[in-house]
Amino acid sequence: MKTRIAGSALCLLGAFLLASASVGCGKVGVPLPPLVRVPEPVSDLTAAQDGLQIVLSWTNPPRYIDGEPATDLASVRVFQNGAALASITATGAGQRQSYAVDVGGSFGDSRTFEVQVETRRGKTSAVSNSVSIAPVDVPGPVRNLRGIVDQFKIRLEWEAPDINAGLANAYIISRQDARFTPRFVTETFFEDEDFEPGAAYSYAVRAVRRADAAIPGNGSVTVMVVASDTQRPAPPQGLQMRVPNGFLTWEANKEADLEGYRIYRKEHADSDWTLLNPDKPRGTTSYDDSGYRPGFYYAVTAVDVFGNESNKSGEVRGQ
Repeated sequence: MKTRIAGSALCLLGAFLLASASVGCGKVGVPLPPLVRVPEPVSDLTAAQDGLQIVLSWTNPPRYIDGEPATDLASVRVFQNGAALASITATGAGQRQSYAVDVGGSFGDSRTFEVQVETRRGKTSAVSNSVSIAPVDVPGPVRNLRGIVDQFKIRLEWEAPDINAGLANAYIISRQDARFTPRFVTETFFEDEDFEPGAAYSYAVRAVRRADAAIPGNGSVTVMVVASDTQRPAPPQGLQMRVPNGFLTWEANKEADLEGYRIYRKEHADSDWTLLNPDKPRGTTSYDDSGYRPGFYYAVTAVDVFGNESNKSGEVRGQ
């Protein structure tokens, strides 16, 4: 009997110890706050008109509102005048992003825009700051853009747009070159002196409407220019002969890249021309022909440093 009681007591003690151990292992610690994965709102939304589009730009939030890095941004909702306009894929936390809205031919009415960021779990940020803009009409693309390499310059020339030419009160010139800074001009030409001879350059010209700010026109026009001078100098003017000794004089050319002049002579009107100074173009605007004979014909050409030669000047004949 005593043995049976003692056994029962041991069983009860074991059960008590087991229960106590179970309670100790399952003890609940200090409760942790729930994770908040709501993105911070965009705070730097801007709007600018570019041609016939309104370009919205902003920085996606780098963090959630609890300060932790944002890791699951999924999309950005765009609102216009309070109504949903579009939903686009987010580029990434902390990254710049933009979205273009077509003006649609409606000018002068103010439009207000906001954006809102959403995560893959469906959590949405607060709405961004609001921006407002009233789009205006703009000039069309320029016409007949061309590039000429001459006298150590690349000269771009173009004509005003066919569309809204009166709104084109300036032009912006850009070049696909990191060292080139876009330039604003009011004329329909531009001269570039900063280039490498023989290199190819792509230029773009765009009409601009300048009101409170410069608003680019609708579309740019491009031209590729190889920086090789193939332009002839102008023919020399004012060729004269002093008789009876055949001393020639003429007016100086004005080209900045001029190297000199070549002097030609022929005996008869239908004869071939003979070059009198084949070694090097003459650097002055006069020439004394030691082989002069009455009745000889003379003409002069201009030559630039790239070897381009002008057409011949007007002829003179010795008497």
